[in-house]
Amino acid sequence: MKNLYFALFLCALFSGTTQDIEAATPAGNAINNKFQEVNRLNWIEVYKGKLSTQIMLDFSQPIYFKKKILKDNFQLKLTFPGMHQQQFCAKQVMEKLSQLKQDGLLKNVFVLEKNKNISKVALILEFAKTREEKDKNDINKAVKIANRLLIKWCKMEDPNRLVIDIFSQEALDNLQNKNQTILYVKNDFYASDSTNTDQPLSKKKDLRIVIDPGHGGEDDGAKSFNLKEKDLALLIAKKTKTMLQDDGFKVLLTRNEDTNLTLIERSKLAEQLNANLFVSIHVNSDGGKGGAASGVETFYLDTKEFVSPTRRGGFLFMNLKKNLSILEAVDKYLKNNTQTSQQLATLIQNTLVNHLHEQSINIKDRGIKADRFRVLLRSPIPAALVEVGFLTNHKEALQLTNDMYQKNIALGIVRGINAFVDLQH
Repeated sequence: MKNLYFALFLCALFSGTTQDIEAATPAGNAINNKFQEVNRLNWIEVYKGKLSTQIMLDFSQPIYFKKKILKDNFQLKLTFPGMHQQQFCAKQVMEKLSQLKQDGLLKNVFVLEKNKNISKVALILEFAKTREEKDKNDINKAVKIANRLLIKWCKMEDPNRLVIDIFSQEALDNLQNKNQTILYVKNDFYASDSTNTDQPLSKKKDLRIVIDPGHGGEDDGAKSFNLKEKDLALLIAKKTKTMLQDDGFKVLLTRNEDTNLTLIERSKLAEQLNANLFVSIHVNSDGGKGGAASGVETFYLDTKEFVSPTRRGGFLFMNLKKNLSILEAVDKYLKNNTQTSQQLATLIQNTLVNHLHEQSINIKDRGIKADRFRVLLRSPIPAALVEVGFLTNHKEALQLTNDMYQKNIALGIVRGINAFVDLQH
């Protein structure tokens, strides 16, 4: 059910004003059919994290676009051939991007359309040239600081997405000077005594873990044999939480009942809680292929398109000197995310399968896999997604309704998390 879950898009209504947003043509104009449409915009998401602001656009076809920095106007211009302005208006592109004006990152947003030989849509982000900060010498005063931005872009295929991360000078300084990584042993909790390896195990485990039961509310997830993925995921997540708490961890669920959370809300929750680990629990589906598929598998974030030598992406600089060390710091951050998340996924998968086998439960080991989950693209902490069985497989569906089987699944996940924590020490 992973693919369906991470294709989900639920948009919050824009509540601010848009009176200073411009467009070249009225939003309601009909599309001129003589200009062939070669691609469509499916959705756009805007997420402001602690280290970067991320803009993600999803398209129906592989993306071709042009990019240009307009230095004098402090603008980033993205041009999409074969597309129409109406699509961008329908998906509330301007409204969603304008949320960034409240944070002082953007000054304005423009969506323009040109119809000469082929229709083209230009998305123009005009950044604020300065931002206000409190005066270090006088907290009652505000001083204006020049905005210096690093823009990292990446073009993905299957799914067809354009991902743009915007790093402020402050975030880049944190990555460089403090050598921040996603390893939680570098977090503030250990800053005062990071060299003491003899500290009690209970202190080592005083970590915040977020368990995310997949789906919820109107989103049932997989459905088969009168069972719903959202219900089973929540039952297993609650058992996992209880066991982790017994081991001394601080554990929070993204949902405690049958409620719906968007992927952005799940990511924000983990970040706001200063979580150290993120584990999402799901039940799989074979997509109507007869119910033969079976087994458990665990996923971690695939970032090869972001950091590999052949990646389809790059960097743009806004009022910022080109500095190789800055780029290396950003790439290191992403690589560390992949490595630790892969380690977490491996340990959870291995301990889960081994524990079930110890209980004489014959389960297929489908291994660990890399994928590009939207909920994990924003995670600066070790994160994994566990598919605990196939709801479309009659035998596994029956097992997943059994209370003791759910406890065994939970215990396998907990053992994997414990093994990961112990390995870091």
